[in-house]
Amino acid sequence: MSLTNFGGLLGFALEMEKRNAAFFAEAAACFEPDKPLLDGLAKESGLRAKEIERTRRENVTEMILENLDAFDETPFVRNPGPPREMAREEILSTARDLLNRSLRYYEEAGLILKRLPEVAQAFIGLAKKSRRDVGRLADLGI
Repeated sequence: MSLTNFGGLLGFALEMEKRNAAFFAEAAACFEPDKPLLDGLAKESGLRAKEIERTRRENVTEMILENLDAFDETPFVRNPGPPREMAREEILSTARDLLNRSLRYYEEAGLILKRLPEVAQAFIGLAKKSRRDVGRLADLGI
């Protein structure tokens, strides 16, 4: 499916972060040893979702006026399945994949949004935060 406007790009980002947060929270409830890490990832995804909502509210005029080149969201979508059916390594690998997908999304969508500097800057910040979370998993050797 293609995203063709500002609202679609932000709406997809919001849903992606909500799905990620739900996965991380469920995984944290299933695996006690990694609970602090996974709870932290869920919290960070929730904070990114709030930032996306704020960006959308503050840039509503641009959302209405700005059409964009089609942007395919397919490479950024993943249904990870329920963490309770996964081994620890699979959960952490899935978490890394979800974060890498969101990182790539923010980087690529940010380039499309360069005509909207405030929004492009917000996406750069979201990418930076996603990169930090990927680094937290990398520190575990994942």
